[in-house]
Amino acid sequence: MDVVLVVLVVLVLVVVVVGAAVVVLVVVLEMNKLRSQWIQEAFLWTRDHRSIEHVRQQGMIMAFDVKASAISNPGSFSKAMFQQGLCEGVLIRPIGRTVYVMPPYILSADEVQQMSRAIERTLHAVLQKV
Repeated sequence: MDVVLVVLVVLVLVVVVVGAAVVVLVVVLEMNKLRSQWIQEAFLWTRDHRSIEHVRQQGMIMAFDVKASAISNPGSFSKAMFQQGLCEGVLIRPIGRTVYVMPPYILSADEVQQMSRAIERTLHAVLQKV
């Protein structure tokens, strides 16, 4: 009898824990959908920028390519974006001429806007130099 009671208690606890985990997962996924919209809205400037092409987004990851014709020294573009980004308060690690945006899940809408403006200022400054 005692074994059956212990098994039942364990099963109830498992159901409660799994149920709580599912609820947390649903909340995180719904917030990420909202954050994805914030990113899309904050980076609308990339769609009309004369030096940017191939803007794309998949969930919370957004990327764009800087046109080769806009970069006079391709070998220094990534490093220049990284260094200028630090001056603007953002960590940017482009691969070649592709700039990726992968913010943490804790960013607010205002922080996404700040990040976007900082990346825009960074790009403008770098394209003036490179």
